[in-house]
Amino acid sequence: MSVPTAYRVKIELEGLGEAEGELVRIYAPRTVEALVRAMPLRARAYPADGYVYFQVPLSMGVEKPRREVEEGALAYWPQARAVCIYLKKLKVRQEVSLLGKVTMNLDVFKGVKVGTPILVEMVEKL
Repeated sequence: MSVPTAYRVKIELEGLGEAEGELVRIYAPRTVEALVRAMPLRARAYPADGYVYFQVPLSMGVEKPRREVEEGALAYWPQARAVCIYLKKLKVRQEVSLLGKVTMNLDVFKGVKVGTPILVEMVEKL
C-alpha cells in the first residue's frame, strides 16, 4: 500500500460557503498526518490581519520552519495550536509549518467574522 503524497480537503464556513485545499505531506509530513488523523475538524474561525485561523487538537513543534507564506497558504502555527489560511503574501512574526494551499475559493475566507463555525474534512488521498 503506497503512502499518499497529498490530501484534498473540503473547508466549510457556516453561512459563507466552501473552499477546497490540498495538504501536501512533503511540506510537513508529521503535522499533515496528525491533522488528517484528527479529521473531521470542527472549530471556530477568527479573522486576523491578512489571515484567518482556527484551533486544532494538535500540540506539535514547528516542522520545516517558515517565516514567509504565499497567498492561499495553509500553515500550522504551533504557538496557537492553530491552522492559518493566508489571504495575502505575508512575513509572519512566529515560525509556521507550511501544510499546503487553498486550491479553490480563497475569497470565502474574506467574510469570516469572529467565531464563524468551520468544518474541515478529507475528501481524497492523492
